[in-house]
Amino acid sequence: MGMTNQIISDAEAEESINWLANNDYELAAAQAQYNRMNEGKKVVIAELSRASKAKSAKDREAEALACAEYSEYLDQLQEAEKHYLSLRYRVTAVTAKLDVWRTLQANQRKTHV
Repeated sequence: MGMTNQIISDAEAEESINWLANNDYELAAAQAQYNRMNEGKKVVIAELSRASKAKSAKDREAEALACAEYSEYLDQLQEAEKHYLSLRYRVTAVTAKLDVWRTLQANQRKTHV
């Protein structure tokens, strides 16, 4: 069915479709984890500020933002964002590959009509 000189084979298109179908949950989980951690920054800052001995709220927050625990949290947030974005970009690349395949298939049908 597929041409031997096709840029994207039918097998590659099928593999792409399967990848999308099999990784939807992982992408959703990665996005949910990133969103949760991003929203959790406020909670971490609040908890660290509450533990501070500084007198003013501004000083307590500044101390919290400079705290090693907050820095570690940001590192974890960065890893969650990288995981989410890598999956997101993979979806974009796989979708683009499928779009090319569809176009090639449509062009092939036109030439055989």
